[in-house]
Amino acid sequence: RMRVALELSRERRLADGARFTPTAELGIRHDGGDGETGFGAELGGGIGYADARGRMRAQGRGRILLAHEGAVDEWGLSGTVSVTPGTDDLGLRLDAGLSWGDAGGVDRLWGDGLTTSRRDEEDDEPAIQPRLDAEIGYGLRLRTGVVTPYGGLALDSEDSRAYRVGARFTVNPTLRLRVEANRRERSDNDSEDRILLRGEIGPRTKAGPM
Repeated sequence: RMRVALELSRERRLADGARFTPTAELGIRHDGGDGETGFGAELGGGIGYADARGRMRAQGRGRILLAHEGAVDEWGLSGTVSVTPGTDDLGLRLDAGLSWGDAGGVDRLWGDGLTTSRRDEEDDEPAIQPRLDAEIGYGLRLRTGVVTPYGGLALDSEDSRAYRVGARFTVNPTLRLRVEANRRERSDNDSEDRILLRGEIGPRTKAGPM
């Protein structure tokens, strides 16, 4: 597998201190071996926004497979919004993402290959199912720390749905606890219920809440 990728981006600061970042991507690759073979090229791009305090971020992305020697169609669109509380963990926390197809950057073409199904001889339009993952919570101060009750849902096409409710407890900067109940339902009437209890000791990583 031979790969060449180019990404262009430019950050602009608005008058209120917010950041606006458009990006454009171009990728070319040649595949050999037992899977998809031949040359492929795709185009991608996106727009990112972050407010002056860095607590609200939004991003939109898109990509399309321009050409490939195999009988493959692939495109994707995605949008994400996140709102994070301050360093004290108090206030609103929101994470939401909605996507159609494969909307990752050109690195997805490199890493995962052509994941969308081949064109069927009778139907040239591959099925593109939307995916949604969202969670909302609110941090409240207690005598013993901060508690953040939250709820979330995940919809993966028409075949799978998941719901979750729980709470995160920040006892001090190095001790955190989480309790969560979740349920996953599938179109074949199969369901799964779980209860999760997790503790974490040590400095918080940049990845966000556990």
